[in-house]
Amino acid sequence: MCAAIVVGAVIFYTNSFQENATLDTANTPSPTPATTKFQSSSVMKFSIDVQQNFVVQDNNGFITIMSGENQILISKNGTNFNNINDFLETLQNQNRFKLTDPIDLLINDAEAIAGTFGEEKIYYVMPNGAYRVYILSTKSPQLYSALDQIAKSFRYTP
Repeated sequence: MCAAIVVGAVIFYTNSFQENATLDTANTPSPTPATTKFQSSSVMKFSIDVQQNFVVQDNNGFITIMSGENQILISKNGTNFNNINDFLETLQNQNRFKLTDPIDLLINDAEAIAGTFGEEKIYYVMPNGAYRVYILSTKSPQLYSALDQIAKSFRYTP
């Protein structure tokens, strides 16, 4: 009798699953692409997580991350400022540009400001006490989300 109940439950479960086996793919999140850790040269001193299908070139002073014809650039500026707000305010005044919709962030213990200038999405990241600012940017709207993921993974490695 116990075996009959188990067999009946299995048949009921199998039949009900087959009737409802259609997935609603419109509301199913896409899987995040696999990433790999990239450690820059000793000149740049940082690590990031990059999607495995991207090509990374360390140019010993700036990094280029490519996906087809589109690219993300990472560069570094030395500074005498000890906070990101003063650095960015001076940069904007001297170069006569204004970052649109700036957002103050903290990325792995580093002060950061993200925003846009025209179609360029930019992150300015200043590691605590490093007197340097890293600039992560792309002019390719299709790479904005990849830039966000890379920026979130940024780690200063002195």
